Amino acid sequence: MARITKEGWFGPSATGSIFPMPKSWQGWLAYVVFIILLALTARLNGEPAWIARIGIIAVFLCLTYFAFDPE
Repeated sequence: MARITKEGWFGPSATGSIFPMPKSWQGWLAYVVFIILLALTARLNGEPAWIARIGIIAVFLCLTYFAFDPE
């Protein structure tokens, strides 16, 4: 897998869950920004809210995929 960062921002969870865990401050920042952006969409109603949420989730999943370090 081609990583877009010099160091891995995310790594495997120690508990074996499917969600990657942050390994650096950049990973923690990405998680915080992800949660804040999802919380901001709570004020939206209807179809724009779902489009925004799907876009936010897709970008976060791509980021975790390309900044993941399995070691």
